[in-house]
Formats: sequence, C-alpha cells, structure tokens
Amino acid sequence: MTTDQLLEKLTDAAERCGMKVRTEKGNFEGGRCRMGGEEVVMLNERDLPERRLAVLARAFRPEKVEAVYLPPAVRKVVEEARRSSEQESPADAPGENAPGENAPGEEAPAHAP
Repeated sequence: MTTDQLLEKLTDAAERCGMKVRTEKGNFEGGRCRMGGEEVVMLNERDLPERRLAVLARAFRPEKVEAVYLPPAVRKVVEEARRSSEQESPADAPGENAPGENAPGEEAPAHAP
C-alpha cells in the first residue's frame, strides 16, 4: 500500500472514530486537539505525506484503534507510531501540549495587559 493510500484509509478510520481530520497550510507541527468540544487532528499540508501519516497515526488512542476495523497495513502504521511516541519524551511528541498549549481541561493563564 502506498503512503497516500495508507493516509486515506487512516483518515477514514479517524473519522469513523469521531475525529475530524483537517489538512491546512501553516507553521505548525500538527496533532490532535479539541476545538469547540470536537476532537480534531490537524495535518500540515506542507509536510511530506509520510510526516502527515505519522502525525495522524499518533493521534489514535489505543481504545480508538480497537473500536474500528483497520486493515493490517494500517494497524501496523498506528502501532509503530505508538511505540515510537512512547520512546519520546511528552514534550517532543507532535501535538501533545506543545509550548503555549494547555493540557485538556486546563485553563489558560491570565495575561497581564
């Protein structure tokens, strides 16, 4: 399966799991976030397909992977992404509370004028 085919299948699976996948141009890493109560995975259009695939694969929580059918090649990509993200420190993982972001349910700090 090509990278583009894997990306398409994983995007479909993410949407079946209730995650909205958005691909936009910008200066950002990409990853999972919550926007208006909706779980969204942001992918950077400027990234190579392999990078977008890795970011999307890391967005899957284990319970979501088990909730939908994934073809074996797609499941392998998700499991490899999970293993590699477990080896990184949380601050290095794409989309996981990057500097300036708040953890889910955490209030933004008040800024002095």
